[in-house]
Amino acid sequence: MLLRATAKMTLLALATASLVAASGGVGAAAQNASYVKVTGLSAGHVVWVRSEPMSSAKKLGFLPAKARHIRSYGCMRLAASGWCEVRYRGTRGWVSKHYLKPDTAQRV
Repeated sequence: MLLRATAKMTLLALATASLVAASGGVGAAAQNASYVKVTGLSAGHVVWVRSEPMSSAKKLGFLPAKARHIRSYGCMRLAASGWCEVRYRGTRGWVSKHYLKPDTAQRV
């Protein structure tokens, strides 16, 4: 059990370092933030915002179907899935990239 937890933490640290390096550093990630929206969900369904980029991580909140103007701080690929770090209504965490696409609409 301890070995599994250590391996998970190592993978997360490597993935986070890759995301920061790819974005040009922590400051650059914040400056280059873009906006995304939820796609591919039926009304009444949600996408979970998680504490780490993995489906078994703690749920921090959710994005409702058709949510827009979600701040994205970058995405990364882990194994067969992609994850994006986002902020929505004060909650910051990780969401499966499968449910997001760029949001180019102006915020009103």
